[in-house]
Amino acid sequence: MRLGPALVVCCLLLAGCAGSPVDDVDTTTESEPCTTDTLLTDAGTDELTPRPVPERPATLSRESVRAYAESYERAFTHNHELGRDVRAISVEILSNRVEQVRDGFSVRLSVHVTTRASAAETPTVVAHSDVRYDAHYFVSEHVLRRTETPGDSPPPSDPSLRTSSLTLACWP
Repeated sequence: MRLGPALVVCCLLLAGCAGSPVDDVDTTTESEPCTTDTLLTDAGTDELTPRPVPERPATLSRESVRAYAESYERAFTHNHELGRDVRAISVEILSNRVEQVRDGFSVRLSVHVTTRASAAETPTVVAHSDVRYDAHYFVSEHVLRRTETPGDSPPPSDPSLRTSSLTLACWP
């Protein structure tokens, strides 16, 4: 299952946060330190290589944040799925919802990912995955955060994803 490894990584990264008070709003400011989480990406194969993530939009609006989150999710998921035997990756954004919240934007993407893998010595497909989930982003002038939930489940209660996500980027 796709969420298993991501949940383990998230739990390990957030282990020291148990018992921290939950804050409903993002209070990240330029003066607060912001640390990104380390993400490991496979180097890929001759057929599939890592994709670069997009640059943050110069100005944040519903439309620019929607396009940014969709582009980021395609690259993030593609890179997450890379592996030695992976031969094909398809990332499709089925729907999106963008809301302006305090200090930024909350984005919910319904995502469908399919991958095909084969043994190195043969092009015959030996594994195929077909996964649907919701990716949640918080985008502000200072930070980009992401988490995911099973499709059609309630969104995270904290729109800033401050306590339940990976911090992917920090900006001054």
